[in-house]
Amino acid sequence: MRRPSNVLILLIRRNVKETAPYPTPQTTSVEEETTTDDPDETTQFLGETLSPFETTLSSLNPMTEVPDVETTTAKTWVLDEYSAYDCPAPGYYPFEGDCFRFYRCFETPKGTLKGLLYKCPTGYNYSLEHHRCAKEDSLPPCMKKLQAAHLRLAGVIQLSKSDLSWFFDRDF
Repeated sequence: MRRPSNVLILLIRRNVKETAPYPTPQTTSVEEETTTDDPDETTQFLGETLSPFETTLSSLNPMTEVPDVETTTAKTWVLDEYSAYDCPAPGYYPFEGDCFRFYRCFETPKGTLKGLLYKCPTGYNYSLEHHRCAKEDSLPPCMKKLQAAHLRLAGVIQLSKSDLSWFFDRDF
């Protein structure tokens, strides 16, 4: 006679009860019903009631207990061959040599990332906090040291005061 797998579990529990030095979960009586009409002769167990401890453990489903996690994938950018800066992403970045120049990095129609060098108007410096040109007297003193290599840069785009609003308020 073949018994269902839960019979094996009950037999193991009964053996553990007799030898375990600690309390084990209890089950109530089990009624056995055997049918012999089937050539493989099966046995069913009815009315098995497990302790609350066992019921709690058996009712857990690890797939429903895992919280939903939202994942995002950062876009990998290809740098435009004519970019003046190694842009990490679209945005504004300070120039290394002084406080009045900065880079604007944007996505080109070809999908590459291109950085151009801009110069704030006279009396303005690039604000790291606001990511835009701001009046010099409203910013902390510039501590950057201009190097000879910074003077050799060509292609700086000069902004005027009237350019500031539309330039910094547009999308990348």
